[in-house]
Amino acid sequence: MAFLDLRIGTMIQGEFEPSQLNVVLAFQVNCPGCLSHAIPLAVELYQRYQDQGVQVLGLSTAFEDFNFNTEENTRKLIEEGHLVGETAKYFQRMGMERYHQSIPFPVAMDSIGLGGVGETFENNRFRGTPTWVLWDAALQIKATWFGHKEKHEVIQMIDALVPHPPSHPF
Repeated sequence: MAFLDLRIGTMIQGEFEPSQLNVVLAFQVNCPGCLSHAIPLAVELYQRYQDQGVQVLGLSTAFEDFNFNTEENTRKLIEEGHLVGETAKYFQRMGMERYHQSIPFPVAMDSIGLGGVGETFENNRFRGTPTWVLWDAALQIKATWFGHKEKHEVIQMIDALVPHPPSHPF
């Protein structure tokens, strides 16, 4: 049985209270795949499950490109759609100067350890970003994956874990 070692440095947006089932998306602002695929999926999950008690947390982290993957750049991304580094280049090729995806769920900055590496990222031995973790109120990991999964696969995993109210035999 594995447990998530979640180390929040700063809450950048919103408040996060763990629930019976939680989704953490560890991302970097200088990660084109994170902003083009992972964050939009996290927004869909947030909208789909917010009334079912599933909490979504975006965790901005750093394991490379420390001059780009910062709390300041994460704030600018959320507040202004500001893009940096390879992510900015990726979206510019698509004719976009700003990130237009609204991020409605809570976002935190990973606690940064020695060498500038995010402690949650390092302590859980994440392989890269985006990394997804489904976990319960006791921090027990129910599922984790690195990279992209199809939306229907993610929904199936979450649906299998969502606490359902007991049925009444009337």
